[in-house]
Amino acid sequence: FDGSSALYIAFKYTSTTEGAATWEVDNVVVTAGSTLSIEDNLNISDAVKVYPNPSNGMVNITSNVIDKAEYQVFSITGEVVSQGMIEGSQNSINLMDATQGIYTLKITENDKTAVKRIIIK
Repeated sequence: FDGSSALYIAFKYTSTTEGAATWEVDNVVVTAGSTLSIEDNLNISDAVKVYPNPSNGMVNITSNVIDKAEYQVFSITGEVVSQGMIEGSQNSINLMDATQGIYTLKITENDKTAVKRIIIK
């Protein structure tokens, strides 16, 4: 996919009449340019804390498992709105220029990945 045309994603849900009203699709992220398999993805999301969330645009990141990692912040449409490097256990990202909405923060260090949702109000 080169980004020059629309991308459509479908979900198929099969249910009983009783269970049909109790489902939802949540936390769907589509990113281009990388592929991960189960073997490649060592998820460190639980070891990464992002606050305050919701935020006014200044986002703090703390983790005891990050030495030097790349971060990317994606809009809900998949556009990269911020990217850079973070080092050590405490970092801040300035998203003050971002419009109000929901964003996805992806942190990658070697074979470790963390994905977090950020709300800018």
